[in-house]
Amino acid sequence: MVEKVDVSLIHCGSREAIIGKKLVGSEYDVRLNVLGRFRNPMLYEISRGSGGSYHIIDTGNKENIEAVAEKCTNSDFVFIGNEAPIINGLADVLRMRGIQVIGPNKDFALEGDKNKTRILLEEIYSHANPRFYFIDPAKSQWEAMTGRAIKEMNGKVAIKPIEPKYGKGVIVEGYHFSSEQAYERALDTAKAGPFLIEEKIVGEE
Repeated sequence: MVEKVDVSLIHCGSREAIIGKKLVGSEYDVRLNVLGRFRNPMLYEISRGSGGSYHIIDTGNKENIEAVAEKCTNSDFVFIGNEAPIINGLADVLRMRGIQVIGPNKDFALEGDKNKTRILLEEIYSHANPRFYFIDPAKSQWEAMTGRAIKEMNGKVAIKPIEPKYGKGVIVEGYHFSSEQAYERALDTAKAGPFLIEEKIVGEE
């Protein structure tokens, strides 16, 4: 007999659509329940076809964490597909309730702080780390440090806000600005808070 599994999938982007398709197409009899801030047509059809449900809720909003966890109460396990709920502590709340989770707790959400990620990589495998500078606009002399960092790398840099912007915050020389514009673009990024200036590396991600 095929084992029946009740799965809750958190978020509703293209990544989650593929995850949902794979789960329902597995060797198990999966009932897929989806929670996301909009109706993804593919996920909606997959979830309803599996006998599951589709809940419209902003899973990336920290204020909704308890409500999301409540809707997952009867799940055999929860698959968190997006980093925002992880950064906001959804996995922690689910595990406290005794619910099985695929996704790390908040303390291990590396995407929540790009500077901590770089520091960790430096400790573990520095050879894989690009040159990088942490810039905090709240500190004195930050503009001078910004200028020195950009000059050292001849303007061939990536500029990254520390906090996640979900694909819309990182800007790269040659794609979003010229090397001559790097300093000006770094000052623009500083308006939103601390950021990294990293050596631009060309190749597959």
